[in-house]
Amino acid sequence: MKIKFTITGLGFVLLFILSVRGYSKTKVAVKTKDSLMVITQTRLDTTKSNISFNGEWKFHPGDDTAWAEKNYDDAGWTKLENDFYMDSIKTGIWKGIGWFRKKFKIDSTMFNKPAAFIVYQEGASEFYLNGKLVKKLGTISKIIKKEQAYNPQGIPFTVVFDTSKIQELAVRYANHKAEEYYNRYKISAGWEGFYLAINKNNRAILSKVSGTFSNTILNTAIGAIAFAFALLHLLIFFFYSRERENLFYGLFAGSMTLWMVVILFRINAHAVSDVYHIFDTSVIIWLSLMFATFNFFLYAIFYKKMPKQFWVILILGAVLSFLSLWVFTQDWFFNYVFGPFFLLLTAEGLRVIILAIKRRKRNAVIIGAGVLIFFLFVIYVAIINIFSIHMPDWFGILFVVGLISLPISMSIYLARESAKTKIDLEKRIVEVQDLSTKAIEQEKREAELKVENTRKEVELQKAAELKTAYENLETAHENLKSTQQQLIMQEKLASLGALTAGIAHEIKNPLNFINNFSEVSNELIDEMKEELLHGNKEEAISISDDLKQNLAKINQHGRRADSIVKGMLLHSRGASGDKSLTDINNLLDEYVNLAYHGMRAQNKEFNITIEKNYDESLEKINLVPQDISRVFLNIINNGCYAAYDRKKKSSDNNFSPTLRVSTKKLKDKVEVRIGDNGNGIPKDIIDKIFQPFFTTKPTGEGTGLGLSLSYDIVTKVHGGELKVETQEGNGTTFIIQIPG
Repeated sequence: MKIKFTITGLGFVLLFILSVRGYSKTKVAVKTKDSLMVITQTRLDTTKSNISFNGEWKFHPGDDTAWAEKNYDDAGWTKLENDFYMDSIKTGIWKGIGWFRKKFKIDSTMFNKPAAFIVYQEGASEFYLNGKLVKKLGTISKIIKKEQAYNPQGIPFTVVFDTSKIQELAVRYANHKAEEYYNRYKISAGWEGFYLAINKNNRAILSKVSGTFSNTILNTAIGAIAFAFALLHLLIFFFYSRERENLFYGLFAGSMTLWMVVILFRINAHAVSDVYHIFDTSVIIWLSLMFATFNFFLYAIFYKKMPKQFWVILILGAVLSFLSLWVFTQDWFFNYVFGPFFLLLTAEGLRVIILAIKRRKRNAVIIGAGVLIFFLFVIYVAIINIFSIHMPDWFGILFVVGLISLPISMSIYLARESAKTKIDLEKRIVEVQDLSTKAIEQEKREAELKVENTRKEVELQKAAELKTAYENLETAHENLKSTQQQLIMQEKLASLGALTAGIAHEIKNPLNFINNFSEVSNELIDEMKEELLHGNKEEAISISDDLKQNLAKINQHGRRADSIVKGMLLHSRGASGDKSLTDINNLLDEYVNLAYHGMRAQNKEFNITIEKNYDESLEKINLVPQDISRVFLNIINNGCYAAYDRKKKSSDNNFSPTLRVSTKKLKDKVEVRIGDNGNGIPKDIIDKIFQPFFTTKPTGEGTGLGLSLSYDIVTKVHGGELKVETQEGNGTTFIIQIPG
């Protein structure tokens, strides 16, 4: 597949090459004009890359199945490259369907031996080897609406050579919408031919499976990280809009997330349609938005107010986006309008960073380091693609480091700035408190002096002076209190930056699952290779099914990471209140009823017997009501769920789900018991139930935070104990003991 670009579009193309990987750019087959390509077993064994059939083929427009026959006389046919571009062929040559023919040699080592064909295409095709149909890709039809284009994305298929030294390959290729797509999308739809290469069966399968697997893992991981960063910083901006750098960072990370979504679609899409080409085209839009918002981020952190360049980029970007609805796919628009705009964004970002480092702006070196790593990575990828260098095994690690270097450096900058702000606020609070104390003491001394000096004056004058002194003191005190409250609020807002580390820590578990499944998949690939070497094709297919299941598991735990991020954001909003004397019987009874009616509202068929046994001699105890109520609600909901779940799964019609709640006064503490008659907790997981994010509920019905938070509230906030008694098949009882 050819890569065409101009100097002005270089930046876009380098990133686009990185995004849409899959084609083998290395054309191994080098041959003279009159010689035939030679395929031998030794060549297949020693070649690291695919052996390409790209180049000049014999071509005839139209459709006649007789052209597939072996030894057909094609001497009068036109020569045409199979991987043609619409703008590189003569007008009228391509009429929507045609036949390509090519001859090549094999030696005796390939007689009756299998090999793998690797195909990328934008249309529909039928492949004939020595006159026999070996593969159909898509659907060819004389009725254009019924033609179905299909891009196999390099999924190999097997062919077996006969004992002829000269092999004849014929390709029936149809792409009736090629000109329509080209006129509509230009850049992304310029290539309308097909790419064909050959390789060993096992190497082709392993290359495709490992390539698709690693690409999906890398892009999903980067997309998930970018989405988490975008959500976090947009929420921070929502609650504290004065720090605009969080808005621009959120938009930057959001654009990267959409870029990763486009890449995932592009490397896994097979059906060639308008959506296929629109996604191809949209890559450049999200990249432009990324670099624009990155520049806005730099303006927000290094300038006191937005410079004129901000409005120039904003207005120019809006105009170009509006124009792109009609002319974005035109070559001139890409080469001479959007290309220079992208280079303008790049140059402006570098200018701001260099000036910031030169002027010794705080933490500017951190952003500079991230940009340097990113551009070194882009240059390295460009060299690999331009000179067709084989990608090393550690390229996946380099891919992740290179792409996330920008957002990570931005996050480190914001974290350091947040920490600096917090330290400054703490110092200012101490200074204000000292000044407040001195001011109050001084005001008191002045008031005492005024009272002493005016003692002998008229009573009315004395009262007026005392009133004035009191009002002055009150005003000064209120002003100082207001200043303290504002500083404390700013400190709390600054501490929100710490959520970045919290989110990264909490998503570690699902990411560990992803890593584990990746390791297992690598082992399966080794097993598949061994089975293929022994010719066990069915066992290899079975192993590939296991690989597909692993990919599904990876997707599941990616969604799990998304659920954890949402749970952590909700958890971070809850603030502990002050302790107060509380009637624990009334509090427990209130939340028993609340939980019951809540379950009923969700499921009209839900019903449960509630047995209450409250110790009426209990006095009010000192606790935080909103925290303890959260504990009650979590445990009661779990009990109702367990008992009702047993009812649904039980064949015993006489079974009645029951919830038992009781309170009791011990020597120096109060005990609350909440029990159910569900199936109980298995012994092998009883030690894990208070761990964060551990849940026995099905995926999507629980985050595993309820019991963990309840345990912290009881033990850390109230200095109590939270224990559990359970018996499999007979139910579970949670015991809460609080000093009182």
